[in-house]
Amino acid sequence: MNTQQLYNIFRFSINFNERMGNRLYGFGPDYILEKWTNYFGELKPNPISDNKSGEIKIITKWVEIWGEESYIKLSKYLIIICCLSFVMFCH
Repeated sequence: MNTQQLYNIFRFSINFNERMGNRLYGFGPDYILEKWTNYFGELKPNPISDNKSGEIKIITKWVEIWGEESYIKLSKYLIIICCLSFVMFCH
C-alpha cells in the first residue's frame, strides 16, 4: 500500500464517521458508491466477517431507512465503513 492509498482510506472513512458529525444511515447507496469510486476506482471490497455489536446497530438502522435490497448491493462497503470508523477513531 502506498501513501496515497492510505490517505484515501482515511478520507473515505471521514465521510461517514459519527465523530465528524456524520451518520452512515443518512447516506444513500448512490452516495456511498460515488465516494467509494472517487477514492478507490473500480476496486471492489472483500467481505469482512469480524462484526462488532455497534456496527450491527448502525447497519440495521441503515437497512431500515434504505431497504434490504440496497443492503444486499452495498453490504461489503457498509462493513468496511464501520470497521474503518472503529479502527481509526475509537482506538
